[in-house]
Amino acid sequence: MDEHVESICLVCLSYTTSPLPCPTCSDVNFCSLACRTQALQSFHKYECRLTHVFQQTGIKDLPLLILAFRAVTQQPVEYFVKNRDKFSVPDNKFGIEDKYSSQDYSTLFNLCTHSERRDANDMYSKTVFACFLLRCLQEVGYFKSYTTEAPGLKLTDAEALIGRLLKHFLDCIQFNTHTVETIYENRVVSWDMETRLWKSYNRINVGDSAETNRIGGGVYPTMALVNHSCDPNFVIVFWGRTAVAVASRSIDKGQEINDNYGAHYANMPVQERRKFLEKSHWFTCACAACKANFPEYMRCPKDFKKLPGSAFKFKRCDRQKLNRDAESIKKDIKLCVSKQEHERMYSNYLAWSELVDNLVVPPHQDFINIRKGIRSGLFKLTPNKCRAREDAEAE
Repeated sequence: MDEHVESICLVCLSYTTSPLPCPTCSDVNFCSLACRTQALQSFHKYECRLTHVFQQTGIKDLPLLILAFRAVTQQPVEYFVKNRDKFSVPDNKFGIEDKYSSQDYSTLFNLCTHSERRDANDMYSKTVFACFLLRCLQEVGYFKSYTTEAPGLKLTDAEALIGRLLKHFLDCIQFNTHTVETIYENRVVSWDMETRLWKSYNRINVGDSAETNRIGGGVYPTMALVNHSCDPNFVIVFWGRTAVAVASRSIDKGQEINDNYGAHYANMPVQERRKFLEKSHWFTCACAACKANFPEYMRCPKDFKKLPGSAFKFKRCDRQKLNRDAESIKKDIKLCVSKQEHERMYSNYLAWSELVDNLVVPPHQDFINIRKGIRSGLFKLTPNKCRAREDAEAE
């Protein structure tokens, strides 16, 4: 979580001006009695008693371990024992009820683990972490509702099952996590993706974008199925902890939708992107942007009149008209910014996207600017907003 953790609800990740504390620890807050009750009836009643252990061992700062631990503690041990057949071997058949649902643990269990590529050191370290987390669960009474036996050197069947699931969740969560984000109201990212500008996010220019900040992380099994592209065709915004995917350009029927795993061609050269993805997700990217070696933002074309014929989807395209229409939309967007007409500005970005995408083949600066504008416009509507501290940056 970020520096505003004292204002963020542990359960729904929404900001609150009147946080409710946990009755037995001082490390978390809640936005309502409903969220506090939900947490104390499931995962937090175990985490609360392990606060000092997680702090002293450093687990508190390891999101992968916390997510795997919470993946178990959000359900009672009886749930996993009852459905043990669904948690034996991944079979790519999603759903305990034979239908796909992000709330179904079978969808989490069947996500990619790259188990065939793991070396002995990786398997050993993950097993050690799983055993440690299992021991934590034993000590805080996670298994008391299922067995009266005291924890011993020999594991019960239920304990062995949970230990195996912890190891498996560590493997699959490693590659299937999304960062839950908020945006700063008083700071934006300039077109170069490096410069931070201290100004209201309501004054974002074309090419700039709202600066996001991590407030949490989670596994979204539906979105985790979407493959990566260095030139994605949708954006993700968050309402609290709810992730919403919105198309950032036209997507034809049958066309693959693509997410971005943190390596976009606009601000990272192809070799750097591939190296990053090989390290973080264990695959060599072969998306269209990598195959065609799309240039970074500053080297992308920005004038339609100078594009070669291969950059257009049709042999005959009125480049002059396309240029005029795009400039007219950008001019209206700037006017919307000055008048704070957010809805009309967002509609302009959609119109700009449709205009360019129907005629032009990427790469082009307009595609990048449109994506930034759509994402920033949507984030303005969400409750996920905070203010950056200027004194913190100075420190």
